[in-house]
Order: sequence, then C-alpha cells, then structure tokens
Amino acid sequence: MLNIYTVSFFGHRTVNNRMEIENRLERLLHDLITQKEYVEFLIGRDGDFDQLASEAIKRSVRAYGYGNTHFTLVLPVYTAHRTASART
Repeated sequence: MLNIYTVSFFGHRTVNNRMEIENRLERLLHDLITQKEYVEFLIGRDGDFDQLASEAIKRSVRAYGYGNTHFTLVLPVYTAHRTASART
C-alpha cells in the first residue's frame, strides 16, 4: 500500500521576507520529496505566500524529478462559487 504524506500550504496575503521564506521552503520541499514515498501538496491561491509556495513546489518537483508528488489547488467555497459565476 502506498504511504501518502499530505502537506498543506496556506498563508498570508503579503510576504515581507520573501528570500527567507523561499529558502526555508526549498529545504523543506527537498526533504519531503526525497524522503517520503509519495507527497500530496494542497495549496491555496489567495495571497503572496500561496503563490510563493506554489512556485517553490513546481520548481522542486522539476528539480528532483522523483515523480512521487501530486499538486492540488484548494479553493474556499466562496472563491470557487465566485469564479464559476464569473465564467457564466
């Protein structure tokens, strides 16, 4: 049976110390991707941290190429409803 390790990244709308957070994310993502059997990433889309984490996950997955990850965008109900309404 596959051992799935789930990680959620949801954060602040604004980020003041971008480089520090990027460096911490890079180290964390390296360890998760290289040490866990399978990693499922859950990420929001509502602020600077969410964007920063999303970019770091994509970079790390490409860099390590393990093929042991899944990336899921998680939207709050009000955002998903508002987005769907805007399309119609």
